[in-house]
Amino acid sequence: MGNNMNVNNKMKESAPRLYWIDFLGKRHIAVWVSIILSIAALVSLGLKGLNFAIDFTGGTVVEVEFKQPANVKELRENLEAEGFKGPMVQLFGTTVMF
Repeated sequence: MGNNMNVNNKMKESAPRLYWIDFLGKRHIAVWVSIILSIAALVSLGLKGLNFAIDFTGGTVVEVEFKQPANVKELRENLEAEGFKGPMVQLFGTTVMF
């Protein structure tokens, strides 16, 4: 056991001080930073919830391209008039792709 400690001490002394980082000495700081970030993530999850995409909520994705720019509000109104409840019309790419 004594020889092992001498080797470790020699390694510390031979390593340039510039590259010597005391990771174990900083473990308490790392633990607290980790705890704070975890709590922040849980609070954010509790306040905002999850935003499920189409693959988790079900439904159909339809991509449509028009020859001329289309009005998003008008597209939504037309889809609702045809019986689609709460259609999500989103601009995709350019002003003619939805």
